[in-house]
Amino acid sequence: MSFEKLIRIPNDRIGALIGKSGNVKSSIEKSCHVSIDVDGDNGEVFVKSIGDVEKMQPFKAIEIVSAIGRGFSPENAMTLLEGENTLHVIDLREFAGKSNANVERIKGRIIGEGGRARKIWKILLTHISQFMEEPFLLLVMPVN
Repeated sequence: MSFEKLIRIPNDRIGALIGKSGNVKSSIEKSCHVSIDVDGDNGEVFVKSIGDVEKMQPFKAIEIVSAIGRGFSPENAMTLLEGENTLHVIDLREFAGKSNANVERIKGRIIGEGGRARKIWKILLTHISQFMEEPFLLLVMPVN
């Protein structure tokens, strides 16, 4: 059984995906039993399953790469391998409408003044990220 998927991440997140001396990329490959090829020129990441069918986790590898591409640190993205954690991408425009001011207001309430609300997210064992100016909120949530 073979699995192949091409995804794109922002060029400025390629370094975070690869890591020093390729350690992040290598860790994802070993943990998920996949091969990852990165094109640093256009941000294309090619994920391909390798090895034992019983051990490969290509969908987790895609979630991890997507999470890193959207702003999660590699350490937080790797928590997707724990238990049945999963990545949720929430488009805040669904709640705020087309108004940029409403999107910013909702982001502000979720993150809190000076990031204080992030402490609550940590208590809930949830990592949260908001990358650049995108109207998306990203959550890594344990499923219990």
